Amino acid sequence: MALDLGDQLLGAARVLRDTVAPAVTDPYAADVLRGVVATVEALAAGVDAIEPFLRWDIEGTVAVLRSAGIEPPTEPLPVAAHHRAVRATLEASIPQIRDHPDAAAALAAHFRERIGRYPIVTQYRR
Repeated sequence: MALDLGDQLLGAARVLRDTVAPAVTDPYAADVLRGVVATVEALAAGVDAIEPFLRWDIEGTVAVLRSAGIEPPTEPLPVAAHHRAVRATLEASIPQIRDHPDAAAALAAHFRERIGRYPIVTQYRR
């Protein structure tokens, strides 16, 4: 039986929590380890939602760029690479976007929605 990435991440978190954590006696190191376990569990929970989120974010960011008269990268890339290229264009274009009130408002709205859609949310437990 092949495990998917989420299952593998959950297995890694379980090993850290059940095998490594009991051997960690330093309070600071134990706290850091709990944070790492929470992050790995969050990655496992959100792994299937990452690609749809990236596609949604690319679409929204491209719309913002175009509303400011900026041509986004269009070359066919894997989703993650295309997302990085579009986000780099956005970063470099912030001064131009700020000069277009409608584009600046669209960017702020996109960022607000992006916060709520972000698929990886860490639940840190003490």
